[in-house]
Amino acid sequence: MKVFKRVLIILVVLYINISTVFALEDSNLNYKAYIQSYGWLNPVLNNETAGTVGLGKNLEAFTINSDLGTISYSSHVSKQGWQDTKTNGELSGTQDQNLPIEAIKIQLDENLSNQYDIYYRVHCANLGWLDWAKNGQEAGTTGLAIPVQAFEIQLVQKDSPVELKTDIPYINNDYVKSFGNIQYQLHCSGIGWQDLKANQQTAGTTGETRQAEGIKISAPDLSKLDTDSHICYSVHGADYGWQDEQMDNATAGSEGLGLGIQAIKIHLTGKAQNLFNIYYRTHVSNIGWLDWAVDNQQAGTTGMNLPIEAVEIVLLPKNQDAPGVTDYPFFSKEDLENLSVTVQSSVENIGWMDPVSGEEGAGTEGMGLGIEALKMSVPNIGGNSGILYNLFIEDVGWQGARINGQEAGSENMNLQAEALQIYLTGAIGNLFDVYYTTHCQDQGWLGWTYNNNVAGTSNGNKKLECVKIDLVLKGDPTP
Repeated sequence: MKVFKRVLIILVVLYINISTVFALEDSNLNYKAYIQSYGWLNPVLNNETAGTVGLGKNLEAFTINSDLGTISYSSHVSKQGWQDTKTNGELSGTQDQNLPIEAIKIQLDENLSNQYDIYYRVHCANLGWLDWAKNGQEAGTTGLAIPVQAFEIQLVQKDSPVELKTDIPYINNDYVKSFGNIQYQLHCSGIGWQDLKANQQTAGTTGETRQAEGIKISAPDLSKLDTDSHICYSVHGADYGWQDEQMDNATAGSEGLGLGIQAIKIHLTGKAQNLFNIYYRTHVSNIGWLDWAVDNQQAGTTGMNLPIEAVEIVLLPKNQDAPGVTDYPFFSKEDLENLSVTVQSSVENIGWMDPVSGEEGAGTEGMGLGIEALKMSVPNIGGNSGILYNLFIEDVGWQGARINGQEAGSENMNLQAEALQIYLTGAIGNLFDVYYTTHCQDQGWLGWTYNNNVAGTSNGNKKLECVKIDLVLKGDPTP
């Protein structure tokens, strides 16, 4: 009796499988893809790949045919959105417009849907294969400018057991943001591990002269995207250089050794790196907040013994703007040694000359032409960096300081400058001394002076003809 039951079960299973195969063969399901640069590819059958993988070519249109019944489908096209629904054999998408498809939906008619389920999935640029969608669900991405490059379809008997992963068939901005929770924690001198911070909150201290010594970073939701999605980070310290990379809440840096972190790099792996940018910035001793770094750029400083005191970190979708300025997230000593003042001079009988580096000299020599006005600027390296400059004008006296590109002097008044003062503010003033010298009428080049001392002559009726300016890191040799 037991043998008979086993044979009966086997026969039933064989009958179900055979009837499924015949039904799908009879349906003659086929579909084909129109691919960027290639045009229409040959039709493929149930569970085969339409399109290309690994060639960087986008899906721009497709058709689906079945003689079993009506299959409707639509595509979300770049710059256009969701198109109208098409049915058996009609084109969905565009041709010869270089507009990639970003998502698709496929639906069976009522009669077919009583007998079958239709599964489909898409291969997206930089993401690979997403999970399977089913019966009219969206598959692909929207709002992220990520093109589809290939797709597959499986038509199966209704409620048949399938071993298909269906967790994440579709991704949009809201979905991406739901994975964007990032948490981080700093170990600070004299305090130890601080409370956990998240999503652009400040971890660490400012104004307390406490160096950061260790850091932990985690993004607990990223693992839901795929098993390869992690957050990785490494730190640089004066006593150990760049450490080996850590991952997913492991400690980078040190605890209780008094060794400050001076720079950090952070990046993502797996699908996460194609959906998010990770931005981070550092508050550095004697400088203040530097600009935002992104995706494994260095943030902080090296070679100057300036520890990080605080950090902020945020995950943002790829198509979202940076949280702030990204010009100067990091400085090495070599970088700072190459910074210079930009100077532009207005000279009598000439007018405004081209801007030059301060070391080159702004103005003229040997032509007897006086400077009438000046503009100066320095890179804003953080911490409200600025350069202030004040001119002594004939028949006027000291005019009052100007800052960061403002005009100082008497353009169009035929009054020459006779002396000047220059000084730095903010982070750049904490790091540099500013040295300057003047070429004066009948006197030539005078000696160098620095940091708001007077260069040139006042009440001597000797006009300034040229100015040279040099930024010198504090402690470095003077010009």
